[in-house]
Amino acid sequence: MFAFGGCGPGCGDVVAAKASNDLSRNEGKATTDRGLTLQDLLTKCGHYAPTVRKEAVVGLRNFFQLHPAELQQPATLLSLLEAVCLRVSDDAHAVRHAVLLFLESFVEVVP
Repeated sequence: MFAFGGCGPGCGDVVAAKASNDLSRNEGKATTDRGLTLQDLLTKCGHYAPTVRKEAVVGLRNFFQLHPAELQQPATLLSLLEAVCLRVSDDAHAVRHAVLLFLESFVEVVP
């Protein structure tokens, strides 16, 4: 018989181990307040769920507020612009609004 509502004995250990692996994977890299790298955020910009795409754009804004020097790298700037430009015409209003706020802050930071 299966019991629903819990993940079973030892489940918390698996979740804690995964979180620990994610933290060690990002050690030494520039991250957001939530521990996401630029690559994590760029990947999430293409997610199928609008909420995840919106949070990714908000995360990009946070990332570059914390690490403005990252914008000096041409490859970073190119990847960023490609991901954000695709979201300008997103179906979800919340994503488009997040892009607008990002671009407003982006213009202030770029030299």
